[in-house]
Amino acid sequence: MTEEVHITGFVQDEEGDWIAELSCGHRRHVRHRPPWQNRPWVMSAAGREKMLGYRLICRECQKNIDKF
Repeated sequence: MTEEVHITGFVQDEEGDWIAELSCGHRRHVRHRPPWQNRPWVMSAAGREKMLGYRLICRECQKNIDKF
């Protein structure tokens, strides 16, 4: 079973990497470091704004679901 949440905002960590704030209250890094992490949209304010509301699986919530 998986539960999707949506992106509600973005903040940067101390190294300048972007972190998505999720509707569940958790956070998830959304780095752009090709070729392994290809997220060019995170590099601009307009790109990040377009991703607000985007649904994804929260890894932290998934860990809790997998325990049961």
